[in-house]
Amino acid sequence: METRTTDAGVDRAAARLGEIQRAVGEVVVGQDRLVESMLVALVCRGHVLLEGVPGIGHRTQNGPYFDYHHSPADTLDKVNPDDLDQEYLHQLRHNTKINRLSIGVQSFNDTILKLMNRRHSADEAANCIKNAQDAGFENISIDLIYGVPGMKLDDWKRTLEQFSDFQIPHLSAYHLSIEPRTVFAHFQKKGKLSPIPEEESSAQFEYLMKFALDKAYDHYEISNFAFPAYYSKHNLIYWTGEPYLGIGPSAHSFYGHRRGWNIANNTSYIKSIEKG
Repeated sequence: METRTTDAGVDRAAARLGEIQRAVGEVVVGQDRLVESMLVALVCRGHVLLEGVPGIGHRTQNGPYFDYHHSPADTLDKVNPDDLDQEYLHQLRHNTKINRLSIGVQSFNDTILKLMNRRHSADEAANCIKNAQDAGFENISIDLIYGVPGMKLDDWKRTLEQFSDFQIPHLSAYHLSIEPRTVFAHFQKKGKLSPIPEEESSAQFEYLMKFALDKAYDHYEISNFAFPAYYSKHNLIYWTGEPYLGIGPSAHSFYGHRRGWNIANNTSYIKSIEKG
């Protein structure tokens, strides 16, 4: 079936890529030659997940894009389900070099999504995955969270079974941690929320490992599971000590001998980019 697109869809895809360009452009084309040389080196090794975004190089229909005359195996866009619709996904897949999506699903349970203050519903998450596959994305990863207060083992089993229905080649599964100065920490202090019991937490993790084994996923990293040939390169390099460049609010980078991270506040981050 022919997929019809409009100028609005092209504009949305270009705008998304433009956000990344603005985050990178000032660094790469500016005076920070250390970061520029590191970016080039990472592209050569296949560890940059940003080739195909508007920025340096010649132009495509959607604007300029990175072109160091190298082609990393993974060109990744990390997104939330409510960021995506059919038209936008089609533009990303067919008018950019993005070939891998990492979707922040978190759960297929509406109660848990609401507790975690997520904007999307379980149905929207499922539709997003189907739309991505229909658009031609095969290399997809989703994030799921377990160990959420109030979550039972049966809830976790149902979420994993729904994940399995899509035959997605990569899963990142994280146990919820209650960090200081977060909403969850505030609720816990006020007695409105209690951490999940340790035995329930352990049961959910043990089931996750059994599930992955039964479904032929390799447990190749603490929180990551994949079919062979679908391991995430950027997950692996954290363990091999290779440099990586983080772009966006709170993103971390490693330069070989030192680490750095961006400011966490979204508004402050955007303003700093606009100021150059």
